[in-house]
Amino acid sequence: MEFIVETNGQIYEISQLVTKVKLNERFNDGCSKFEFSYLNDDLIITNGSIISFKYDNEKIFKGYVFKVERNESKEITVIAYDQLRYCKTKDTIVVEKETVTNVVKKMCNYFNLKTGALADTKFILPTSAQWDKTWLDIVYTAISDNLMATGKKYCLRDNFGAIELKDLEELTLNLALGDNSLVHGYSHTISIDDNYYNQIKLALDNEKTGVRDVYVVKDSN
Repeated sequence: MEFIVETNGQIYEISQLVTKVKLNERFNDGCSKFEFSYLNDDLIITNGSIISFKYDNEKIFKGYVFKVERNESKEITVIAYDQLRYCKTKDTIVVEKETVTNVVKKMCNYFNLKTGALADTKFILPTSAQWDKTWLDIVYTAISDNLMATGKKYCLRDNFGAIELKDLEELTLNLALGDNSLVHGYSHTISIDDNYYNQIKLALDNEKTGVRDVYVVKDSN
């Protein structure tokens, strides 16, 4: 394991100090969150510090510290996010004669983010005005529009400090999971408890009539 921290102009290898590590990654749903704890009062990690973590020589995470917390047991907990965290800023832009690739490049240029491999999506997106949306949501909308038109699915991610746009087909692993290899247990859940509705009501102000029109759609099933 290699655990590098760049803080206050100094570089430290802290793998022997770390007591816990937790990584939370989401598919096309925001930035990765990296949380770890360590014991050492002499090492002060500040917000904005750079964290790099490798395991078995594999690059796992690189990002920036956003939160540092101490407790009575002198254990220090640090939370870091990758570059996509900065893309939660809201903006208003017009997407016109652009591909998903162009939109991602525009986002990275706007926030001065480092980029890696950006797939050429080719398809020209429909013209749209994106009002008061985060840049991440703007890109995810573009990815969704591209999927509906072409059937091609793309993934936006930060790969160890470089923003990538990848075709999912390129990320396919030659790997089989089964009862006799790698899988030690599983669970399967089907639910209608969250984000499921059988009726939707939409209210829209009618500028011509001066009244509010109400539309209701029900699921007969």
